[in-house]
Amino acid sequence: MKIAYLLDCYDVLVRQVKSNTTVSNKVILNELFKNEENSFRIYKVSIVKRDGTETVKVSFPRHSFHPEIQPLELKTIFQFTEFEEYIPRLKNLIEFTGETILFAADNQRRNTFYVYEKCSVGELNQKERFFLYCNQLLLDENQNIKLAIKEKVFKLKSNIKIEHYIHKNQLAMESLLNSLIKQINPETNNELYQYSNEFNKIDCLKCIYGNLEKLLLFIEKEYNEYLNVNIMVPQRTMLMNEYAIRPKLDFVRDSLLAKEVNKELLKILFEPIVLLSTINIQNKITYYQFNYATEYILELSQLLMENQTDVTNEEIAEWLLDLNMNSIRFFDYETNIIQEKLDKCESDGERLELLYKKLKKFNQHRSRIKKSFLDKLPEIKVQICSWIEEEIEFINRKRNIEDNNNESFKSSEPREKIMLGLSVAQMSYFLNLLMQTGIIKHNNQRDVFRMICENFKTKGTDSISMDSLSSKYYNVESSTKNTIKEKIIELLNLTKK
Repeated sequence: MKIAYLLDCYDVLVRQVKSNTTVSNKVILNELFKNEENSFRIYKVSIVKRDGTETVKVSFPRHSFHPEIQPLELKTIFQFTEFEEYIPRLKNLIEFTGETILFAADNQRRNTFYVYEKCSVGELNQKERFFLYCNQLLLDENQNIKLAIKEKVFKLKSNIKIEHYIHKNQLAMESLLNSLIKQINPETNNELYQYSNEFNKIDCLKCIYGNLEKLLLFIEKEYNEYLNVNIMVPQRTMLMNEYAIRPKLDFVRDSLLAKEVNKELLKILFEPIVLLSTINIQNKITYYQFNYATEYILELSQLLMENQTDVTNEEIAEWLLDLNMNSIRFFDYETNIIQEKLDKCESDGERLELLYKKLKKFNQHRSRIKKSFLDKLPEIKVQICSWIEEEIEFINRKRNIEDNNNESFKSSEPREKIMLGLSVAQMSYFLNLLMQTGIIKHNNQRDVFRMICENFKTKGTDSISMDSLSSKYYNVESSTKNTIKEKIIELLNLTKK
């Protein structure tokens, strides 16, 4: 089934509302008469207790087909005992018509109940009938569309085809939702779900928006693994999740502001928080951004609860790595820290040692969150490792140029080199041990490498490369360690003779 047919009823209804096209009274009544037995006028009754006085307030009536009405358990006057003392007062507040009356308690508000009075849809005025017709028509249509989607998905044989089908449906629904928002033009999120008592064009468009949004929520729930995460999250999804995430969001914000944190780090920490805090009709976010920011808040709140005492900037930077915060700002922060340490090194050898240690640390890091903050950029550890590798490459190239310049001043006479009984990797590791134990005491590691390259050779090569010695100095294989260990044991045994 094509997307155009799935939303054809919505498209037709939007055109009718926008152009004030008159829908036949017969068509409207036929749709409403389908649920005539559930047609009621509903009055919301609130008991207000203040300063020793008690007031009974009755709201403007809503029809049971109104989109705001939620299904409640209806009781007769004989079954409804919760507010029986107030029922006699209602005769002076409501103009009853003599039709059947039922009652329902509000499940969330203790001092509120509802009065249901039976009414015929034929008694409704034309504007209200059309408004209720819009809602009832789309309620039925949503059931048809849901069934059509399920049948289509069932027939599709591959995940790729299902994903493609769901993406097209998402895109069509999001496009129509955005168009409706522009026409409704609400100033706030809540205004989008508030209806007037006039049943005007805007009310009808809000009704269409609400039903279409519920249809998108159905797709979100039933086919979550196939969603296009780059499509904007529906307002209702964000409102539904706000109640769950708001306490943790407030806790994270207050906890961070209470700690003494580097200002730049604080800005980085707040990037996902600001993303969630500033959502509104004009400022939407994608499913990807919403899912990451929500998981970020939950994980960060857990870290803050586990570390309620003061934490260092280094620890917070580790948290951001754990949370896969891959923003440009955090990348700059981390690389600036490394650069400051590099500037304090006295030689290229020290710089290389520092960079290789950092490279190992970031390569071995595992994040708590699989998603990253910005889906268009690589993970933060990938960004930083690439930067470190470029720095290593630069230092090595610079050293090669310096070595070549030095070679040009040397005598061209051939020099006899001493054969080693070790491989390049084994010699490099042995040098490492000699320098660590202080047997070789020289500040410039490069000079030691140069001396080995100029005066020694191995069975494998007559010309030992300084780059080869340097890389194997920091990256030692277990087989190399074992070989050198055996040689050192031989030396120890020789000392016993």
